[in-house]
Amino acid sequence: MKLTLYLEKVLFVMIDFERVQEMIGCGKVVLVDGETKEELVLDQNFPMHCRIELSSEDGEYTFVWSIKQSDKNTIRLSLHCMDEDSKLGLIRVDYNAGHVNPETADDNLPECFRPYIAKHFKDNEHHVHMYVPGYRQMAWALPIADTKLKQQEINIESIDFDIIAAINSFADVINLKTKLLVNPILL
Repeated sequence: MKLTLYLEKVLFVMIDFERVQEMIGCGKVVLVDGETKEELVLDQNFPMHCRIELSSEDGEYTFVWSIKQSDKNTIRLSLHCMDEDSKLGLIRVDYNAGHVNPETADDNLPECFRPYIAKHFKDNEHHVHMYVPGYRQMAWALPIADTKLKQQEINIESIDFDIIAAINSFADVINLKTKLLVNPILL
């Protein structure tokens, strides 16, 4: 554990918030067994758990996209940049989960996070975490309304379709070029 944290600090110490934004926004394709896929079909099961390998279109970066749903319908969509044996969390969307931002901030905190110093997100306050240099991974979050995500919430009455919309919205934000089809739960 300590070695992994050390590697993360060494490998990613030169990344600033602008570079994080570039990495999130660069074009990405799905990899299956090292091969680029033009289309990916996901079957929605309950609870949904997927781990999808991605690469930047230029092959410079590898990523892992995780989709996790809990038994209580908390949904997490995460993107990590991978480098050797370490990973750097770049962005994570939490639907139906709480979070507390740090109580203090240094001068390097990006302006978009400043209104949310010490913000306590309740379970029904959907939010987006992003990597902020100088802080532990995913320590900072913004309300989902302050982001480019189209799917702002997940309602229990329409959860299957809202999850599909959330996955597609996240795919847009991370600039996924592979065609994505998410099948609803079949009862």
